[in-house]
Amino acid sequence: MKAILIARVSTEEQREAGNSLPAQVIRIEKYCQNKGFKIIKTCSFDESAYKSQRDEFDRIIDFILEQKEKVVVCCDEVDRLSRNVFDKRISLLYEKALNDEIELHFISDGQVVNKHISAVEKFQFSISLGLAKYYSDAISDNIKRALEQKLRLSTPRLRQAGFVEGRANLTTLIKSLFCPSSLSTTSVRLLLYQNLFFAKARPD
Repeated sequence: MKAILIARVSTEEQREAGNSLPAQVIRIEKYCQNKGFKIIKTCSFDESAYKSQRDEFDRIIDFILEQKEKVVVCCDEVDRLSRNVFDKRISLLYEKALNDEIELHFISDGQVVNKHISAVEKFQFSISLGLAKYYSDAISDNIKRALEQKLRLSTPRLRQAGFVEGRANLTTLIKSLFCPSSLSTTSVRLLLYQNLFFAKARPD
């Protein structure tokens, strides 16, 4: 059976060596080799799976839909496919798997979605999607709470809109003090812009 390999990282996850693009590709390629799958396309890209606009993923979906025969879509984990339980693209792939048009294989999760999937396995898949979304939501909530607490303890002058020129250094300082190491400086800056600081600044 032919296989389409999908490896994805988001900006926040790029520094996690165990979840890097090459590591994902190696694991999936080994899995496909053991299963006897022929890889016809490898999709390795950097894109958030939390947002609704996913240009790279849309191109992959188009390629999957273009196939004239049944294919296997292989990911390392469910959250490599999506972190949004309301993503209609995932619903489309799920329905096609149930209709025996494709199969979804998640190597590290040990999950396979196909026409033979049981009620328990369907439940496990839905839980995996829910946990993926919860992880992203929890990170966002924790950062917001940390920033709010830091502001309460700091001087009111930090709220002035005078950080346009020095915002990169300030962002780096805030990131090093209390933000998760998995978050990029750009992500921290964007959160600051959206929630607390930089009323007159724009994120890079």
